[in-house]
Amino acid sequence: MSQPNILTLECTAAAADSPDLAQWMLRFNQLTSSGPLPALPTKEQRADFQWYFERYLDWPFLEFRERAARVEAELATVGKALFKAIFKSSADAAEIYAE
Repeated sequence: MSQPNILTLECTAAAADSPDLAQWMLRFNQLTSSGPLPALPTKEQRADFQWYFERYLDWPFLEFRERAARVEAELATVGKALFKAIFKSSADAAEIYAE
């Protein structure tokens, strides 16, 4: 019987004096990789994301559409940066992504 393909990503808070947000560990079958997770998003971006997901849907009109478009672009940028911080951080992480 073959082993199921299970991908796990664990994050633990970084030390208080660390510039990073967390440490991550990626596991896929017998492969592992780990590293620092940068402090993304910023405090301002987190506030914008919260507004977007919790309040924008209540009033998606007029000038709020402009703000929403900006926040959507920020979401994509932060998502790409987090992806790069994990899956392009090492040969092991890239191999896990390729699997």
